[in-house]
Amino acid sequence: MTPEDFISRFPGARKTGNGKWSAKCPAHEDRDPSLSLGVLPDGRILIHCHAGCEPLAVLGAVGLDLSDLFPDKGLADYMRGWFNRRAREARINEERIVAIARADLAAGKRLSLADQKRLDLAISRLRNVDAEPSDSRSPVEI
Repeated sequence: MTPEDFISRFPGARKTGNGKWSAKCPAHEDRDPSLSLGVLPDGRILIHCHAGCEPLAVLGAVGLDLSDLFPDKGLADYMRGWFNRRAREARINEERIVAIARADLAAGKRLSLADQKRLDLAISRLRNVDAEPSDSRSPVEI
């Protein structure tokens, strides 16, 4: 589904800017347009009902679902990429915790019990990380 096809599902939608539209929300009795629609450069579509309707309710009212918000790659591909990025970010945060604790210990500082527990958790998580196939970096040595 193209962004144009998507927007056409909202009768009376009017363009409010580059890649932005306003429409009456089909999920509730809407006298004035309360639904904002947007198309990002990569083709993803954003929706927001300012009256508080959930996205699934808005989409369902016009016969669409979440996958229609991701016309180029599809929801599964987009979410896979998002989770991969989040996993990398989490790994980096764990590595930071280990680095900070090592620096504190090298400087002669003692770790509080809470910091020791957090360090143990970070080390445990790093030891259990499955290396990503595309990741050519060597694993963190602990």
